[in-house]
Amino acid sequence: MAHAPLGRGYLRAVSDAVREEEKPQKLAEPLLTALEHIEERGSLLGLVSDRAERLSLMKTLADQEFVAWNAKAAKYELTSWGRQCREASTA
Repeated sequence: MAHAPLGRGYLRAVSDAVREEEKPQKLAEPLLTALEHIEERGSLLGLVSDRAERLSLMKTLADQEFVAWNAKAAKYELTSWGRQCREASTA
């Protein structure tokens, strides 16, 4: 029996359900600084000068679901999970 491939929406729904059970984690200072910079400016420009380092850091933040690309605004934004972890780290 063939199964239809799972779409990205399914994976996001499962991920969101798992996140609801998790407590926000305290972030290391460099990640916290990066999230604050992204929240203010929508990118890491001006924070990390090396392009490869910016890409690597942004990929890490996106993979951990701290940030997501907003195509309409043409910038990165913190996800609700990213905001929760940032708030837990500054409390």
